[in-house]
Amino acid sequence: MFSGVGCGGVRRAGSRVGDSEGLVLGVGVAEGGEHFVKGGLGCLGAFLAIGLLVVLAGGTMRIDAGGAIFLFVIGGGIGLLYLWAKQKGRDEARRNDGGGGAGG
Repeated sequence: MFSGVGCGGVRRAGSRVGDSEGLVLGVGVAEGGEHFVKGGLGCLGAFLAIGLLVVLAGGTMRIDAGGAIFLFVIGGGIGLLYLWAKQKGRDEARRNDGGGGAGG
């Protein structure tokens, strides 16, 4: 009857993780994690790029572990917001395409 354990508990046989059980705000956990990491690394990369420009201009740059973690979490949150907006737009487009609206 049950074939394995997913992220949020026991899942049905033949179902994939993220089908319906592992959803957070309508987004699959694996997909959300991927966007969180990409956003976090992007934020750290942007900080590095700006820091290198400051160093080339004659300034100094430093970051400690707490600051790096904070930037990663902020960037991850931005990545999740981006994913949420993308999913919301995709769902809205599907609703409008298949709804037979007044547009013709």
